[in-house]
Amino acid sequence: MIIIVAWLSIPVVQNLMSSRQAMNTSFNQWSLVNTYGAFGSIGKERYELVLQGTSDWEYQIIPSSVIKVDGTYYLYYYGRNLPNYNIGLATSTDAINWVKHTGNPIVVPNQGWEQTGVYHPAVINFNNQFKMIYMNSSGTGFGFAYSSDGMNWTKDISNPFFTRENTANGWAHSKIAYPNLIKTENDSRIYYSGIGTPGEFFKIGFVRRFGE
Repeated sequence: MIIIVAWLSIPVVQNLMSSRQAMNTSFNQWSLVNTYGAFGSIGKERYELVLQGTSDWEYQIIPSSVIKVDGTYYLYYYGRNLPNYNIGLATSTDAINWVKHTGNPIVVPNQGWEQTGVYHPAVINFNNQFKMIYMNSSGTGFGFAYSSDGMNWTKDISNPFFTRENTANGWAHSKIAYPNLIKTENDSRIYYSGIGTPGEFFKIGFVRRFGE
C-alpha cells in the first residue's frame, strides 16, 4: 500500500513544484492522492498593494469607480477619516502602477447639504466630459459634478439633484446611498441602494436624468 501511495504521489509533487501549478486537480481515475486548494496558475501574478492611505484625510481609502479615457485609467476613490469623507483620484497607464493626483482631494464637502462628507463617486466619460454622481455623509441626497479633465470638478448648482424624499412613494425615506451611473442611448441612469423604515431590508432603485 505504501508503494502504491508513493507512486500515485509523484504527479502531485511535480504539480506542487511547478510554476504552472494546477488547482483542485485529480491525477488518477480513482481520485486518490490529489491536490486541493493549491495556489495555481490563477495567481501567477499578484499585485496585492497598488494604493495606500495616509494619516490625513485618506486614513482609509475605498475604490469606487475606474474608467479608461485615451489610454489613461482614472481610479476614483474616497478617503474616510471619521467623521469626514473626501474624494480622491489616482491615474495609471497600465491599471497596476498608480499615481495619486497632486491636487487631492478633488471633491470636498463645501455645501451645507453635504454635511461632513462626499463619497462613493460614480464616474463616466461621455462626449469628452467627465460626469460624477456622489452621495453625502448622511445618505440623504446625491450630487452631480462635471469636469473636462477628470481632475478639476464643478458641482451642479441644483445639488442635491435627488434626495430620499424624491423616491417614489417615499420608499427610501430613511436613506439613499451608493449610487452607480450608466449612460444609455436616451438617458443617464443612477442605480442606488435605499431603505425606508430602519430594520427593513435595503432595496435597489434607479432614477433617470434625461437629455445628457
